[in-house]
Amino acid sequence: MPETYWLPLEIGSPVEADHLHAAFTRWFDAEEGESDPRKVPHGAIAKPYSLSMVGELDGTPGISVSVLSDDARGLFLERAAAGAPVRLGRQIVRTGRPRLTASASWGQLAGARYSTQWEVEFQTPTVFRTSGRPSILPTPSVVLRSPLEAWTAWSGVPLLAYDPVAVARSVRVEWAQISTVPVMAGRKSVPGMVGRVRYVSDDADVARGVSLLLGVAGFSGVGSYTARGLGTVEVTPVGTASTGRARERGSGRGAAGEATLSDVAAMG
Repeated sequence: MPETYWLPLEIGSPVEADHLHAAFTRWFDAEEGESDPRKVPHGAIAKPYSLSMVGELDGTPGISVSVLSDDARGLFLERAAAGAPVRLGRQIVRTGRPRLTASASWGQLAGARYSTQWEVEFQTPTVFRTSGRPSILPTPSVVLRSPLEAWTAWSGVPLLAYDPVAVARSVRVEWAQISTVPVMAGRKSVPGMVGRVRYVSDDADVARGVSLLLGVAGFSGVGSYTARGLGTVEVTPVGTASTGRARERGSGRGAAGEATLSDVAAMG
């Protein structure tokens, strides 16, 4: 089931996205010749985890780590429970005890009541791709792409309520407050988008599928490079057609007044 943990890090200086990626993908991705069946190929399109950028929770620096499969959860807790040393660039730091901050079973997400409007806060730079090229426009279809891949790969539950053609036709951007920042992805500088966007659907059937996938987005992240701390989002239903949310949460990943993410421009 999808879960998010706050992982304290004993860091003394800023951490670049590439260093974060290099350190923690080893926890989940299979290296050449490695036989652990719980790990995924490094080049896999859908990864059962996502990372936030370095931030603070209750004055303690760290990162949010979301896991989407039982295998990923097991790998994460094994390494984190051991207080594993992690190399972040020139720093070697120890991890603290992980703290569960959000969880929802795939069944809860599938059965959640829906909203017809959603405010999405893009908390860390988000990079979308169209025909292999970077794009910063957060259209509904591209925002939902990564959550859809995560659902298909890891939920084991058929997704019957999502029609991408209907989404493109009936979900609109009502307002947006966004800006762009340059971010490093490997050796390339690409434009990243941060800010807030409100999406609205007038079609109840479409809204059901969108609500489900936006519930997944809080765990999977959106866009490219979610294992580098990019694409962290906070989704707030507006004008809900129900009460309550599927995602059980405490404090942590992106919650206002709880976790403050580091300066989005300080990515190297």
